[in-house]
Amino acid sequence: EEKTRETRPFVPIGMVRLSTGLSLLLSLSFTQVSSRCSIQTTRSSPEILGWRSKGLRSRGLGHRGVTQRESWKVGSARYNAEQQAPVSKSKTSSKETTNSGYKKISALEQAKAVGVAGTMTALSYSDSVPVPIRLLLLTYMIWSSAEYLFHRYAMHAPYNSWGDKCLRNYNRLHMAHHGETNEDMTMREGFNPHGIYFSYKTSAISMLAGALLLTAASEATNIDASLVTILSSTVLTSIIYGLFWNRFHADSHEVKLEYNDGLPALDFLKFDNKIAEWLLANHVGHHDVKGVGNYNIVLPGADHVFGTYYER
Repeated sequence: EEKTRETRPFVPIGMVRLSTGLSLLLSLSFTQVSSRCSIQTTRSSPEILGWRSKGLRSRGLGHRGVTQRESWKVGSARYNAEQQAPVSKSKTSSKETTNSGYKKISALEQAKAVGVAGTMTALSYSDSVPVPIRLLLLTYMIWSSAEYLFHRYAMHAPYNSWGDKCLRNYNRLHMAHHGETNEDMTMREGFNPHGIYFSYKTSAISMLAGALLLTAASEATNIDASLVTILSSTVLTSIIYGLFWNRFHADSHEVKLEYNDGLPALDFLKFDNKIAEWLLANHVGHHDVKGVGNYNIVLPGADHVFGTYYER
């Protein structure tokens, strides 16, 4: 074991340099994100029967004529007003119930999720499990947890909290996004599109952060994976995540993104399946419960572990 670790030392400095160079290269290659981009949107019935189809969306003016600062201000005011209807305890049920009819995950269901997460962690430590599978398990757990933690503690950070102070732009932008979302999940006139899509710049940042986290996790679990393997896994995961985010999140709000906004939204793929419908319902629930749960968007799991998953 000592020989193995000598041939594959932990080199965080080299990791940072290589990851930074790769992120900058991808950012320079892809980033042509305009501050004013064309957005397509349409209205539909408040009843969400299934996955949004491409045919539901038509071209609209979107946010044109409204500055980002104005959009943040208006959106934040709307969101703060909507927060006056918080989650309330149901008198007839032991589960926490919202005014929209959603119920919080039970303690038993949360315990099952913790058990699954524990099993995945144990497998990632096991030398009898093939390295690719261990790396895949680690990658999923890291990204699901990161998605959850960033969404909950940065994008929904209370005003003037440490999360708000450190990541003010992300927090205010997301607050505006909630305030600009109609009850049927369409966007209000003059909405800020930056709260919808996963930009090329954000994808580049996620590659760097993911590479650092996966390198640290692989060292902690003694996974004998080269730096090239870890970087390749991180880059691939970041690209796939961006592609699916821009499809799931944009479609859930009936918004059509342009290629200069971020990674393509995979319009050519049909998501008429149970997984896609569950992801859509999960995000609709996030808005219905006023942002107090369902923080996972693309990679579910952490919400169940931390007991913040809501369902009708």
